[in-house]
Amino acid sequence: MYKLSGDYSPLCKAREPGLQTNQIRFFNNSDTKLISAHNSTVYVWTIDVERRNVQKEGLNLGNLKRDFTSIVLNEEDTMA
Repeated sequence: MYKLSGDYSPLCKAREPGLQTNQIRFFNNSDTKLISAHNSTVYVWTIDVERRNVQKEGLNLGNLKRDFTSIVLNEEDTMA
């Protein structure tokens, strides 16, 4: 939920079926970007409040096969 005009309402109503989220963290230097860790995927999400839209970008992990359970971002948001 994202706070809009004093009340809480969903930013968008899209769902990701079958996507189990293990952890979500906002970027340290941005209120509109966050990163999410899933069983075998990591996404960076960008929130566009004016358009009430959320865009995701999957990170290229190559052949890395891992179950991600936590996220740590450095202070400059350049490494996770």
